[in-house]
Amino acid sequence: MLCYRCEHRAKWNETKEVRPRYQCGDTSMSVISCYMFKPVKPVILGKEDEDDDRPLFGPPVIAARAAGKRVADKIELTVEETDDGYMLYWAPE
Repeated sequence: MLCYRCEHRAKWNETKEVRPRYQCGDTSMSVISCYMFKPVKPVILGKEDEDDDRPLFGPPVIAARAAGKRVADKIELTVEETDDGYMLYWAPE
């Protein structure tokens, strides 16, 4: 469902301030088509403990614990046409 992958829903869950459509704030429902859809912005990940020698990405028990550092800011929304529709994603500027 689009709502669970949308920046408007994420902002509503975080701040309760932005609600362009009714569905954006009603977490008991989600829609499969929307004229306001905007992909969720990517998060910069890092190690929770910087002194941990284990790799950040690896098998579940071997990898270091990941923590979100911040929301990526030097990005722009990109739209590409595909054979059956459009692909929306965030790309570095």
